[in-house]
Amino acid sequence: MVNVLHGLFDLMPNDNREVAKSSNSMDSVTTECKGYDCSIDGVNLHVVDTPGFEDDEAKNNEVATLIAEKVPTLLKDGIDAFFFLYPVDRACKSQLANVFNFMTSLITKEGFKQGFIVFTKADSVVTEEDEQKKIEELKGKFMAVAPQAKEFLDTVKYLFYRHWVAFGGSRPMSHAEARKAFAVKAYSEIVKKCVENNGKTFSTDAMIKAKAAYERMNQEIETYRQAREKFVLDFQKITTRSTTLPEDLNSMMLEIKEIGLKELNTTDSTTREDLLNNEKKFATENENLKKQIDKYLILETEIDNFAKNITSLKEESTNLLNSYNEAKDKFMTMLNSCQGVDAKYQYDVFDVQNINKDFNWIPLFGLHRRDIEDSIRSSLGDNQHLFDKAFKDYREAKMNESGINNDKFSVPVLDVSLPTLNQYTSYSQKLTKFNQSVKRRTGELLAKTSNFKYFDLYVRDYSQKDSLKEAIIRQNSILTPYLMRQMDSMCLVRCLKA
Repeated sequence: MVNVLHGLFDLMPNDNREVAKSSNSMDSVTTECKGYDCSIDGVNLHVVDTPGFEDDEAKNNEVATLIAEKVPTLLKDGIDAFFFLYPVDRACKSQLANVFNFMTSLITKEGFKQGFIVFTKADSVVTEEDEQKKIEELKGKFMAVAPQAKEFLDTVKYLFYRHWVAFGGSRPMSHAEARKAFAVKAYSEIVKKCVENNGKTFSTDAMIKAKAAYERMNQEIETYRQAREKFVLDFQKITTRSTTLPEDLNSMMLEIKEIGLKELNTTDSTTREDLLNNEKKFATENENLKKQIDKYLILETEIDNFAKNITSLKEESTNLLNSYNEAKDKFMTMLNSCQGVDAKYQYDVFDVQNINKDFNWIPLFGLHRRDIEDSIRSSLGDNQHLFDKAFKDYREAKMNESGINNDKFSVPVLDVSLPTLNQYTSYSQKLTKFNQSVKRRTGELLAKTSNFKYFDLYVRDYSQKDSLKEAIIRQNSILTPYLMRQMDSMCLVRCLKA
């Protein structure tokens, strides 16, 4: 096409005079955007040759990106006209969808006025009537896959480029004459376009913006597509599960099945705009289903998390219970290390040697030191049962104080094979409460065990000290004042100092 617009009408295949590489195949041979200065009959054009569209959408997107990047630097003042070359027999629906996507990725509605669709390889289209049929045929096929293309199709102009065969009236033209006739008409139509548009060009900035908008649309489509595929996969996983579910999940699964999945409207010939609209429609129609699936997945995750948490809590329960039993064993070992005393050996708390200093009247009664010692020792020995009782009372008090006899610890059990979230929640609370209780009791026992290191039981601390004192002094009434002062220091129970 560039060669023809350049005035090289008689080129043959592989002619070394061509300024732009050409081919007789349906595929584009241009791989880069390049500018050429062309002129016919005093009309000058700066033509930018670009790679053409392909059947593959990904390749088309690459080409559109290249054009949007390079053309603005080659046509800084804007575009007066663009030629979209379309082989006359290349019109299957999927290709047309790609064509429309390709064009709208570069040209906005404002640029339609600068547009030409050039039917290439149109040698078989002989008459104007044939041309009109081809135009209407193309419009019909376009509208079938892209109704939104109507404005574009009605706005652009149509040209037919014949490579080898054409007629001038009833006379056959040579290929050079046919190409020249096309070039003259093309130049003329471009000039008319400029006049119709009052010299207003299609801004290359608008092309850049069109490409950016197209990329945003693609990204939006991709976002919807990824969300849809995940959504459909989630639906399939939920509704085709063969395993038994907890009651709450099973109820939600049945509700999801009842709502059902609305399928995506897809065809091979869908334009990007249609794709986006279809994705949006799918999302809207399945909005309620998605809410239910999201609720299901959240519930499923919560149940899974609770199951893992329960495992951790049960392990903690076992460890805490072991720690409690160890603390209880330590307490009992320390308690069992405590011993009662031999009462008669507790007389050494009495300062018999200095008793005469306090009681200078004792010799009047014929009492001597040895007599006093024997009397005290005898009185203490006679009351050994009271010392033994004090030891027993001490053990019972320590046991009651420890609370061990009231501890009935047993790890809670969940007797449900497939717990619901509420059942997991309740069981988790029970385990947490159990663990807190065991941990608290373990700390209390350890503290009480530690106290054994510092406390023996003396008469002054004994709850029944008065009755014990009375029994001892009953046999030593003459020494009552003295004994009363000294007996508070007598030891009743001795504990092992660890």
